[in-house]
Amino acid sequence: MTAVPATEQALYTDQNVHVSTSRLIIHGTTYALSNVTSVRMLETPPNRSFAITLIVLGVIFLGIRLYALALIALAVGILLCVVLKATYSLAIGSASGERSAMSSKDRDYIAHVVESINEAIIARG
Repeated sequence: MTAVPATEQALYTDQNVHVSTSRLIIHGTTYALSNVTSVRMLETPPNRSFAITLIVLGVIFLGIRLYALALIALAVGILLCVVLKATYSLAIGSASGERSAMSSKDRDYIAHVVESINEAIIARG
């Protein structure tokens, strides 16, 4: 990180993000806070089509009495449905449009960054 000017108040900093009252630095890209018009969190659900296909195959295997294959297909399909998680993205809006600045599987982390940027926008006035 570079030195923070005296008029700039840092609100949040971690290894990937720096939020202050005048700028945002996300994964090495700097955004002037004065150019940020909006910030929000987007949720992209996981693609569970393969998992659902395995479950359907498991049911079909049960119907034709292939119990070992049915058990494997059902177990893997259900496990995938449980393990797959949504991806959360930080979307930053400006006069030139909206772009995704970062994403994570950790909803709380992205929500905290969004909240910090909103605080910076309010503090800036």
